[in-house]
Amino acid sequence: MVTHMWKKPEYKIINTSSEVTMYAYVGK
Repeated sequence: MVTHMWKKPEYKIINTSSEVTMYAYVGK
């Protein structure tokens, strides 16, 4: 999975929003 890329400190804050968006993108 690509999730490990978004687990960075700078992404922690927007992780909730980005994770959902990324999951939807990767899921397609």
